[in-house]
Amino acid sequence: MAKDPAILFYTSDFLTGTMTMNNEQVGKYIRLLCLQHQKGVLCEKDMLFICGSYDEDIWSKFEHDEHGFYNKRLRVEAEKRALYSLSRASNRSKSNNKQSKKHMKKICKTYVQHMEDVNEDVNEDIINNKNNKFKIPTLEEITTYCIERKNKVDPQFFLDKYIGNGWMVGKNKMKDWKAVVRTWEKNNFTGGNNGNGNGSGFTGSTGSTFKKAGGAQSDGQPYPVDAEY
Repeated sequence: MAKDPAILFYTSDFLTGTMTMNNEQVGKYIRLLCLQHQKGVLCEKDMLFICGSYDEDIWSKFEHDEHGFYNKRLRVEAEKRALYSLSRASNRSKSNNKQSKKHMKKICKTYVQHMEDVNEDVNEDIINNKNNKFKIPTLEEITTYCIERKNKVDPQFFLDKYIGNGWMVGKNKMKDWKAVVRTWEKNNFTGGNNGNGNGSGFTGSTGSTFKKAGGAQSDGQPYPVDAEY
């Protein structure tokens, strides 16, 4: 069987995962992801060839085992697509030629929607019921959750921000506010004024502050492996 030339790529999650990378790092990172998709796993030589030298921001995106380096999210997406392709091939083998040809005409139209459904099914245990309507949290609920996670997210700033934009994350309606809190936490976006007086800072691990980049947030929906690339 020929190598699958593509996978589903979630741009919002990618933007979230590369929030604090510069453009050069993003370019190297996306090349490594593409190479992993083609090879399955990367060796240290691959990593150094593309990165030039060790870069913690990029290398931390990859796990390492006895086989080499790999990005977990990309591996999961590739495996889901492979399983889908196998299921379609199995279904076609059970039908006669006429039915198979008819099926093939429809497969391209239904592929993307089916893969989206797969993602929703996988997430079902996390969000309990994907058909449940989003419930707007109270300040007390947000505060309690932030205390439980021992993060530095400003609950009032978080609440005011999403009340102000109608609980939208990018172009999508928020589905899980706790997942968005975790995204803020992961990217060290605390809200408030962060000591710089502008209320829009990302505080990095070195204590430096980065201005918030518009639209570079998670889609608000938890993912079973990682919420980002």
